[in-house]
Amino acid sequence: DRDFRSRAATAPTPPPFTLESALRSIAKTHPQATRVAETLPLGVVARENLTYARPEGIELQLDLYRPESNRICPAVIIVHGGGWVAGDRTMERSFARHLAARGYAAATVSYRLGEPGRFPHAILDLRTAVRWLRAHASEFQLNPARIGAIGGSAGGNLASMLAVTGPVDGLDPQEPLGDVSARVSCAVDLYGAVDLPNYHDMKMFLK
Repeated sequence: DRDFRSRAATAPTPPPFTLESALRSIAKTHPQATRVAETLPLGVVARENLTYARPEGIELQLDLYRPESNRICPAVIIVHGGGWVAGDRTMERSFARHLAARGYAAATVSYRLGEPGRFPHAILDLRTAVRWLRAHASEFQLNPARIGAIGGSAGGNLASMLAVTGPVDGLDPQEPLGDVSARVSCAVDLYGAVDLPNYHDMKMFLK
């Protein structure tokens, strides 16, 4: 409604959201907290900085981690949080490596943020990432019928939207790879907003 949009339009710009800023925040109550090691687990291979789309000239990339064997793997895209305005895919690389060590192919995915990412652009980007993984399934030994999504906070909201929306909602981009399905088999929303009309910090998510 108009009052909600007015409040959202005047919401303050959030501070930068990075691994370092998150660790500083956590340290206030958990001073023993440290970063997870950045090394690849034994038996995991990485393909990082793979460009999957360039909407409006903005290069979007993903990092793919998978078991070293040639076994066909189910795949998971990991959507970072940050209130739709901050964060980046590298924050989720440790999580992706953890999943890859347990038999999954895991991709951390960039999407448009802030003004360029206003609805529906972020969800269109992620649906394009799903298409890209499905189109490259044979190259990376992925099971195209078993692609899921997981994310926290804003990433949880977007993972949920991947699961519950489709072409009938007008949220399947025409290009690129318009002939490839963007459907996910399942999604996990980690504390992501789902009741958006009652969520007050929506400045960049609204049209």
